[in-house]
Amino acid sequence: MCRPKPDKPIEKAVVKITYYFPDRRRRDPDNYSGKIVLDGLVKAGILMDDSFFNIQLLLEGDWDKDRPRTVMEIREERK
Repeated sequence: MCRPKPDKPIEKAVVKITYYFPDRRRRDPDNYSGKIVLDGLVKAGILMDDSFFNIQLLLEGDWDKDRPRTVMEIREERK
């Protein structure tokens, strides 16, 4: 769910994806690049494009045994 959904797709943005895992097992960030998530944001009309020219991608990993989840934060970059 995107709150609030922008009126038009965001042209330039910083996208931060934080994965909260159910345990502290070692995980490689390159396996969690967010491709499917970013493609979905473009298809939903939230981002204009997910290329290097349009987004800066930040990945983080943490753990939450009781509530594993993925959280995306999108901050529009001013031109």
